[in-house]
Amino acid sequence: MSWSQLNNVGLQLRKSADGSRHADIGVFGNYAYLNRGFTNHPDTSGRFLESKSPFDPARKNVRLRILVDRTTIEVFVDDGKYVHSSEVFAAPGDNGIALYTDGGAATFANLTIRTLTNINQQPAPTGTVLADFENGTYGTWTRTGTAFGTAPATGTLPDQQPVGGYLGDGLVNTYLGGDASTGILTSPTFRINQRYLKFLVGGGNHPNGAGYATSVNLVVDGQIARTATGRDEEYLRWTTWDLGNLMGRTAHIQIVDNNTGGWGHITADQFLLTSTA
Repeated sequence: MSWSQLNNVGLQLRKSADGSRHADIGVFGNYAYLNRGFTNHPDTSGRFLESKSPFDPARKNVRLRILVDRTTIEVFVDDGKYVHSSEVFAAPGDNGIALYTDGGAATFANLTIRTLTNINQQPAPTGTVLADFENGTYGTWTRTGTAFGTAPATGTLPDQQPVGGYLGDGLVNTYLGGDASTGILTSPTFRINQRYLKFLVGGGNHPNGAGYATSVNLVVDGQIARTATGRDEEYLRWTTWDLGNLMGRTAHIQIVDNNTGGWGHITADQFLLTSTA
């Protein structure tokens, strides 16, 4: 926002259709502000309706980045020099936006509005599927030990995608019989012909070393070129490996469970070669 002469400038968010309810973000004199006083809020005392941060009154422009969530509004002033955050419990239908000035005109430039999906509802990336562990089989992957059973797990975890777990009906889960089981699941060799390898991984956080890993490894010429683990949680998260320096090489994937202690298991799903990060 830029101006030459005015008293107040800003945006109204979560505005009701009749204009009576809104949260205000802007600049007034020597401070920037976030005011939730005209919408629902938990502050019954009325003492904390507005947050303020210093602003040079000689300046004639400001950059704002605003995140509006279901019950919060956060404002980043000048790329995060100051940050405001407030709880705002607007009515479900109060989704209006308005721009305002007082005492002069302003220019609202490069105004971009983006709708962000739930971080747990991102669509699965597309690419060449190396394995998705559907149809009750490991396909041409080979296994040793007892940790992987005779087929991919189904129903061991809630089917959490898009909530944050595996995709489809099957996944790798070495918690077969508890953390005491161990083994290795190995993919067929493949040629690295796309820059990125993406997959879902969860379970124990036991990196390679001392032979007690719970890890997913990319093996090239007999050496581990990339490795990843879980975070001591069942939640499966997307991991991306940049294979730019390995293009044209042949490789295979190993899913390793050599750990018999706490969080001594690993979960994995949906291995994809893709050209986009």
